[in-house]
Amino acid sequence: MKNFFLILTLFFSLSINAQNLSVTPLIFQSPEQNYVEVHLFVLGSSVEFVATSADSILKQAAVEVLMLLKQDTNIVNFEKYILNSPKTVVPVNFVDLKRFAIPSGDYDLEVQVKDLNQSLAPVIVKEKVSVNFPKDSLNISDIQLIASMRRDTTGGVLTKGGYFLETLPYQFYTKSSEKLIFYTEAYGTDQHIGEDFALHYRIELIYTNGRKRTMLQRTIRRKPTTILPILMQTDIKELPSGNYRLVVEIQNKEKTVLSSKSVLFQRSNPNVAQVIIRDPVKLEGKFVEKIDSQDVYYALKAIVPILDNNQTPFVNELIRRGSYNEQKQYLYAYWAQQNEQNPKALYEAYMKVARAVDTKFHSGLGDGFESDRGYIFLKYGRPDDITTVEDEPSAPPYEIWSYNQFTATNQQNVRFLFYNPTLAVGQFQLLHSTARGELFNPQWEVELYRDDGSGSINGTNLDSRTVPDNVGRRARRYFNDF
Repeated sequence: MKNFFLILTLFFSLSINAQNLSVTPLIFQSPEQNYVEVHLFVLGSSVEFVATSADSILKQAAVEVLMLLKQDTNIVNFEKYILNSPKTVVPVNFVDLKRFAIPSGDYDLEVQVKDLNQSLAPVIVKEKVSVNFPKDSLNISDIQLIASMRRDTTGGVLTKGGYFLETLPYQFYTKSSEKLIFYTEAYGTDQHIGEDFALHYRIELIYTNGRKRTMLQRTIRRKPTTILPILMQTDIKELPSGNYRLVVEIQNKEKTVLSSKSVLFQRSNPNVAQVIIRDPVKLEGKFVEKIDSQDVYYALKAIVPILDNNQTPFVNELIRRGSYNEQKQYLYAYWAQQNEQNPKALYEAYMKVARAVDTKFHSGLGDGFESDRGYIFLKYGRPDDITTVEDEPSAPPYEIWSYNQFTATNQQNVRFLFYNPTLAVGQFQLLHSTARGELFNPQWEVELYRDDGSGSINGTNLDSRTVPDNVGRRARRYFNDF
């Protein structure tokens, strides 16, 4: 088997406040003014879709959006509106774009999004926006990473130059991504160059120590013009997992860089097995030096619940295929990133909790922290309240966990419902949660009481979400009473 090498990567989070919402501000220029585009992406599985009519199978979500642009305490521009998803049979993601004309300066952008079909607090995303196009200078706009592109002559809000351009949410390319597409604009090449010039772009892999490695690059000749739209794409099928920077430069004939712009993104590509580690840390004297291979393997599995979702594929692949030394390298790098001065203390404190969770939720199917309850416990911490129900004749054993303040997604009164449909010891599964980004199952009550034998449900079989309340069906009351 070929050796597996892992990049020790850190995820650069630029646009994510919660996993169900991506906000990407981009600065452009027109002959008359500067403007900011605010690209909004809503994860369909995180909002409630309701039937468009009583006899229709089509459903639709609706969110209230408030966008604020501030300088100090002053609101310089805002927009408040209702955004509806497409009508659909199953939940889908949906997007929007708003443009604001603003003069040069530094701004605070705040976007609030509230699901109108759920009684939950709005998600709030805050970003810094800096508008700075020096006068009498060659400038490049922000770089827009594109999730999908197609020809479009309808003139919709997402259309530029005859193309529909949907912004890539979270600046993250999944394993199924084959193309990197980007859009940007160059301003004033006719005034400041006046002759053919080189448009150069490159993709750099960023290592944990800050070093960069150019993975691919391309140079194209362009003619000067007042505003030059740049829409490019390149193949990234062989680009391995890691953190990257896309750099766009304008160069003269002497290859002098006249202007440049860059954007960070992340790539997950477990299909590309060989990713080379650069400048590995010397582990002599480090806390991982003498940890045996079984304990390193166990410790890596234990940190999976607390990883960013985008790091999880790296660590899972490392657990499956990495060498003992590579696993130690990652384990040390992870905890050193959390506490550079004393990673050992933080590691030991966490592992003490992880072992206790393993014992508490051990069911014979993997480690206890790999179970749904153990995973949620390590990921979000101890719940404020747990209701355990084992005596309902109409339902298998179930538990409801309640978190009063849920800082991970800026929510209050978050609940998780676990149930044990197999009745095997300890084998509880997550059935439903109100936490954004976690399993949301509108039909959880129907599933919980599926085998009660009465056949009594509210609504039709396709859209049923509740069952009639009685003394033997208390889950809805428990769930809503927190």
